[in-house]
Amino acid sequence: MNPKVSETIVLLTNLFPYTEKREAFLETEILYHTRPTLIFALDGAEDAVCHVLPGNCRSYLVGDLPRPTPRNVPVSLSIVWRGTTLAEMGRLALSGKLRFSTLRSLLGFMYRGRQAYRFILGKLKQEGIKKDQRLIFYAYWMHIHAYVALLLQKHFPNSMVVSRCHGYDLYQERAEYGYIPMRKVFAKKVQCFYPISEDGCRYLLERYEIDKKKITLARLGTRNLGIAMPDNRKTLRIISCSNVVLVKRVHLIIDALALVHDIPIKWIHFGSGELLPQHQAHAEAKLRQMTNVQYEWKGFMPNGDYLVYCKDNPFHLFVNVSESEGVPVSIMEALSFGTPVTATAVGGIPEIVEHGENGLLLPKNVAPAKIAGAFRQFYAMPDHEYEIYRKNARESWERKCAADNVYPVFYESLKILNMNSIFLEK
Repeated sequence: MNPKVSETIVLLTNLFPYTEKREAFLETEILYHTRPTLIFALDGAEDAVCHVLPGNCRSYLVGDLPRPTPRNVPVSLSIVWRGTTLAEMGRLALSGKLRFSTLRSLLGFMYRGRQAYRFILGKLKQEGIKKDQRLIFYAYWMHIHAYVALLLQKHFPNSMVVSRCHGYDLYQERAEYGYIPMRKVFAKKVQCFYPISEDGCRYLLERYEIDKKKITLARLGTRNLGIAMPDNRKTLRIISCSNVVLVKRVHLIIDALALVHDIPIKWIHFGSGELLPQHQAHAEAKLRQMTNVQYEWKGFMPNGDYLVYCKDNPFHLFVNVSESEGVPVSIMEALSFGTPVTATAVGGIPEIVEHGENGLLLPKNVAPAKIAGAFRQFYAMPDHEYEIYRKNARESWERKCAADNVYPVFYESLKILNMNSIFLEK
């Protein structure tokens, strides 16, 4: 790779391209990168294997960044005890959130960020990138990735920093202790924010008071694998796909199925997580005596394999009952196959799931009986009506979620920003 002035993108991720378990949606987006791209994964084990990347991309694994410990407190404090840290502590105090837990979160954030900055700066120098080059530091998450990008921008003053905004990195309510560090700093210094949903755009405007001109909606997209044609609904085939963690509330699906004794159902869940053993036991206790309900836990499956499975084994309904979301890629993938969706109306979900058109929206605090009612509704639906749902599902994906549409627009916007000197003013 021979990076050229004003053409190189420096992409900061969690684990991509060193794992298939997180950021699988980047596997699609990266195919639309046309300029030299250096990818830095901030987490992950040192022996992780890199996935195949396009020829214009090169990746580095920063590794599992160390956290401050009692043994290295003096070194940790020397790294993070700066004006920025003190200012953030002042904002914590004014907001009434200055506690040991939030202070520990802040110091760990700053410490790990500076460790990553030093590593990445060294690699950029090895790549032959000069201090006066105009780079685009692209933080895939508005979290520690954006902090590292801002640190790097100080060394490359003609560069710019942009950040996507998803869910955990955006909504304070989802964060541990209700606190995500550096919000005010990001609001002031990041040149452009790219929320993946209209709800995210509103949140940035209202919660962080970010200049509207710095916010651009940039939806994620999925590949076109064609429409999947399910068989008749003599048995309602239901699919869900998510990490098995608290916010996803997979237990509500189990509780809903336990209320359905009058129709045959087969439910398959894809995904793993810390609550999987607990949910498996819950399903065994609730569903094992029900002769009309079949269920299966598929666990983690690489995204490519998952999509092939969904194409070859079509489902009648996709279900998501999360308490909080950005815009789930799993829902986009279901819509692309022409699969209607039942989901809670949280985050950006109502932007792609249209109630009574391509699916059914449920209230955030949904009761299992309401979910069970949606299952019955799709089972009893006349064929011609169900086909309208399927047609609408596919058409809504084509309008809003097709990778061939959303990603070229996103990268064109980066190109325009990079040429527009107004965004390079500090």
